[in-house]
Amino acid sequence: MGPEDVQFQKEFALFSDQILEPIASQIDNSGVFQSRFFDIAKERKLLTPFLPIELGGQGKGLQTLTILLEELGRNSPVASLLVAQQVIFGIRTILSDSNLPEREELAKKAANFDLILTLAATEFEAGCDLSAITTVCRQKTESCFSISGKKAYVNWASRSGFLFTFTETESTDSASGTSLFAIPNPSKGLSVGTPYKTMGFSGLETSPVDFDDCRVEAFQVIGVHGFGDHIFEKITNELRIAMAAIATG
Repeated sequence: MGPEDVQFQKEFALFSDQILEPIASQIDNSGVFQSRFFDIAKERKLLTPFLPIELGGQGKGLQTLTILLEELGRNSPVASLLVAQQVIFGIRTILSDSNLPEREELAKKAANFDLILTLAATEFEAGCDLSAITTVCRQKTESCFSISGKKAYVNWASRSGFLFTFTETESTDSASGTSLFAIPNPSKGLSVGTPYKTMGFSGLETSPVDFDDCRVEAFQVIGVHGFGDHIFEKITNELRIAMAAIATG
């Protein structure tokens, strides 16, 4: 690590030990994630360094993120996982691969925890086997799609403002593929179920999500319609690095 990352590590360690540890104790004792974490992280500008310089950040990438996740993971793996999702989905993917016109504002909201983002990929009978998913996207018009299916184990679904939803793609010319959509929550046709009771990762909120003819627009596609597996692979590769850092912590 260079001198700047060493300084980041010291600052992240202080945040973890002085601020996060008492919150983590409350999470462990109650089994409920403590919402005041969001306010404190926003006040301390915990994720601001990961915004691009032109958005008021420092343009920090995965190396600095792994340092942060290791330090947070020492006291609260669940808070560390939430931070990983915010940076990977809410900043990195939103800015580099989404077609949302307001993506810069969304990234700033994600950095402040004013907007939570999550991934809806796993299914009950498929797990994360992309070839077995049954949630389907059907093109209704040139700019409108309908999504139907069921997702399982979606982290922070009830808190999330956007669900990055992975689907099988059907089109009028019988071509097939996969697509990834940024679906706002709430949306008509989207319903979040009761959170599961889980073991470990105390405080993690993970729920089933149903899509019933949920309509989305073309600008909500992440990446290119019909080629969602490329973006999904990019996201999951970054999540694997994040999970390794959390486990190291």
